[in-house]
Amino acid sequence: MDIIKASIQRPLMMSMVILALSMFGYVAWSDLAIDRMPEMDLPYVTVRAVYPGATPQEVEDNILRPMEDQLSTIGGIRHITSYGMENAGFIVLQFEDEINEDDAANEVKDNLDLIMNDFPDDMESPIVTKFDPNDVPIVTLAVTGDVDMETLRRYVDQNIGDRFGRINGVANVEVTGGLEREILVDLDKEKMAAHNLSIFQVMPLLEMQNFSLPAGRIIGERKEYSVRTDGRFQNLREIEDIRIPIHKSLGDHEASYHIRLRDIATVSDSTALVRDGVRFQGQDAVQVAINKSSDGNTVEIADGILALVEEIRHELPSGMDMVVVEDKSDFIRDTIAGTYENILMGIVLTGAILFLFLFDWRLTLIVGITMPVSLIMAMIGVGAMGFTLNTVVMMALTISVGVLVTNSIVVIENIVRHRNTGQDVRLASEEGAREIFTSVLASTLTNLAVFIPIANTTGIVGNVFQSLGLTIVFATLASLFLSFTLVPMLSSRMLKPKDKTNHDELHMVDKVLLYVDRFYGNFLNTLLEHSWSKIGVVLGTILFFFFTMTRIAPQLGNEFMESVDQGYISINIELPPGTPYAVTESVVADIEQRSQDVPHLREISSSIGGGGTETGVQYAEVRLRLTPETERDKSAFDIVNMIRPQYADFPDAQITIAVTDDMGGGGGGDIVLELYGDNMDELLAYYEEVTHRMEHEIGGLTDFGSSWKGEQPEIFIRPKRDMLEHYGLQRDLSASMAVQNTAALLRFNITGNDDAVFTEDNEEYPIRIQLQERYRKNIHDIQTMDVLTPRGYVQLQELFHIETTQAVSNITRKNRQRMIQVTCNIIEGDLGGKVGEIENMLETIEGFENLSYAFGGYQELNEETNEQLLFAGTLAIILTLMVLIGILESVKMGVVIFLTIPLGFIGVVWALFLTGNNISMISSLSMIMLIGIVVNNAILLIDYARIQRVKRGITARRAIVEAAEMKLKPILMANLAIIISMVPMALAMGAGGSFRAPFAVTAIGGIIVSTALTFFVIPILYVATASKEVVPQE
Repeated sequence: MDIIKASIQRPLMMSMVILALSMFGYVAWSDLAIDRMPEMDLPYVTVRAVYPGATPQEVEDNILRPMEDQLSTIGGIRHITSYGMENAGFIVLQFEDEINEDDAANEVKDNLDLIMNDFPDDMESPIVTKFDPNDVPIVTLAVTGDVDMETLRRYVDQNIGDRFGRINGVANVEVTGGLEREILVDLDKEKMAAHNLSIFQVMPLLEMQNFSLPAGRIIGERKEYSVRTDGRFQNLREIEDIRIPIHKSLGDHEASYHIRLRDIATVSDSTALVRDGVRFQGQDAVQVAINKSSDGNTVEIADGILALVEEIRHELPSGMDMVVVEDKSDFIRDTIAGTYENILMGIVLTGAILFLFLFDWRLTLIVGITMPVSLIMAMIGVGAMGFTLNTVVMMALTISVGVLVTNSIVVIENIVRHRNTGQDVRLASEEGAREIFTSVLASTLTNLAVFIPIANTTGIVGNVFQSLGLTIVFATLASLFLSFTLVPMLSSRMLKPKDKTNHDELHMVDKVLLYVDRFYGNFLNTLLEHSWSKIGVVLGTILFFFFTMTRIAPQLGNEFMESVDQGYISINIELPPGTPYAVTESVVADIEQRSQDVPHLREISSSIGGGGTETGVQYAEVRLRLTPETERDKSAFDIVNMIRPQYADFPDAQITIAVTDDMGGGGGGDIVLELYGDNMDELLAYYEEVTHRMEHEIGGLTDFGSSWKGEQPEIFIRPKRDMLEHYGLQRDLSASMAVQNTAALLRFNITGNDDAVFTEDNEEYPIRIQLQERYRKNIHDIQTMDVLTPRGYVQLQELFHIETTQAVSNITRKNRQRMIQVTCNIIEGDLGGKVGEIENMLETIEGFENLSYAFGGYQELNEETNEQLLFAGTLAIILTLMVLIGILESVKMGVVIFLTIPLGFIGVVWALFLTGNNISMISSLSMIMLIGIVVNNAILLIDYARIQRVKRGITARRAIVEAAEMKLKPILMANLAIIISMVPMALAMGAGGSFRAPFAVTAIGGIIVSTALTFFVIPILYVATASKEVVPQE
């Protein structure tokens, strides 16, 4: 018994099967984690090495180059990007897509272990980690209060941070801002000199006397005792009372005595030097950033965080408050809700179209039931693949609504046609479904032939494509199953018998369709009678195609992905290297003040100190939170363009303004141009020439920036070796370490040492020992610092050359070459067009033959995307053609149907052109999807004509005309269903609608034009290629 007959004869059994599958689908759906985008398993590994006191140049020579040489021997590396900064080096390794990131990380660790002895002794062990693109805060909080910032930070550290860390799914909690407590030991240089002391003699005393060590245990007759020696400081007085032994020569004899630490230093309960800060609504604040684990459910975790926020707010001391600065789950909720609305609206509109055509609520209900059931059943596969319920999966479900209903429409229309001939309803349901089985199967297979290649793409874009492609595949398979089980089963029970149909009993739409059908049949028959008319239609279509591709298509812009308005504007600030914290803070305050009049502004938050490879007090960000998109009459992009001029007059400040969008990898701007070279002077000259010409010759660009941060002032100290020897500092091996010891002395005097800790209430606070600030404020203080020699104290300038100079503030390398990145944003034009203009400009620059360039960021992703889509599209075309030939058992007919694909591209180009959309990853995906959709119309026509020729022995022309008349209604219904279901998406309704809209616009345009042309071009091609002999009747 076949599945169609089983569904009709055993409806309860089939109902239970469908119900069970629906239950499994619902359970899988409810268990899906909700997130913004699909999980990204990217083959990136990072290496961070701290080298205290090192300049960027020293980091490059001693750390980055040796690491690059060793790591470049690892197979499968695509790029090695290195960053040399003060005190640290950072390397990002990008592997080929097929490389497992865990294996890559282990291999990186093994290779670094081989060269650990080659690194400087004072370099800390490098930290190797896998890159996680989802490792960003999902909720950011600000704590404010009318207390001092030290008290506020201490309260957050002790009472708030750890509580969020205990929420299930939270990976880590980072607290920034405020003032951190520190015990400060300020040494008086003059008092130390009076006792022949240096910081080297004082530092060890702090550590040795602040010590705790368990000694074990002793066992008595009735009790067991643990033994511990605890010498930790109990209060600041104990630190001040530390005894310091003194031994110094006084002429012919030596004196030995003791002094207290308070005799040469001031001990105070203070705060650490401020290197980062947070502000909220113009007020200093403490920020709490909460990251989720990689497999956590963003919305559920955010719910837990927000619930705890409300709980904590009621516990805060009077005068304190905690507010949510950013909650990424808000946009996710809005996006998911908006997509559900699109799906529901699509189902309702599709149902309305079906009722309009069928004018039978029973038929409409049958088709209407299959749509949501197909989506629910598809969740079984989505859950089995481990996908999250994200923007891409939801977009796939929205797309599926119209595509899925076509199978049901075609089946039920054929069932109704059989019933209208007078057949019994059950027989009509069985024979109608069976007759159309080959056509529906072919249509389904062509859809699968398109989406399976999409699901098999790799790389960054492959993470997106896989979830989209497979979700549609699962929904398509569910639709195919229901079309030949649920649809015939319900039809056999719900349809009423009908012996005949009189013209007078037809409803209005049927009357119109009847007239259209007759007119179309007569017109098509006339068209096929005359050779000149057939040639004219085909030639006109060809000319229209070439006109579209040569005149209209080149006018389309090109971009990686549509930007999304999430309601946040980021104003990034970069001041010259060496800018003090107070100056950066004043610039931030000024920008906050200027931002008060930004339209639709809700809140302003700011941070100082930067992050990642751009860390330092010269970096800051002011973040503007706008009202929700649905409550604004301007988009965030319009607001950015409107307010940009009001921040243009800050001297020496590089201000970059952009809409915050965490969709993709711009790498700092819309355009990222990478310049390469080995000679730094040549590279800088090339960089200056390129930047100058980009700014003055290419319009539509703004917010220029670069990875080259220039030089920063530096006090440079070199030894006078003859003077070192004169003062007895290089006579033996131990004394020959004078340069190293002096460097350490300078570091401890200026920066201090915080190895010792002070414990209070089970909290540890660093004890920092250093020279008093009045002895380390300028170059003169450095020159006059005392250095203890065998001949007594000598000023540093006697032993070393001391001068001010300019030093490189940072170094960037890529693939073992020096690199400078030039970044900018686009305010007019598109990514592809601007990249083309820049390339043409670069070709005209002469004199830099040894240097090279490449585009990174969005353009690099765009090129990778195009490669993947070209692969998927080519494979989809080949598979589609193979399916057509295999199903129809005819190479000629397969090729004829295949020729409808270019017809769809005509509509795609015109739709994008008329709506002002660019070619992007999303619209390109839609183009590939059309390959499987546009051929379905031709399949219905040709398969029906083929069957009629076999059954009745009629000519090819008569067969195709009858097929066109017979299938006009189901083709119109199916294509209108797809179009109408995508209208809400095309109108960019709901949050994140701009991301989904180009997909629907592209599909609608392609379907409209291909459907219209299919009704005329395909019959002509069929008659021209079909066998001229009448097939004997069977």
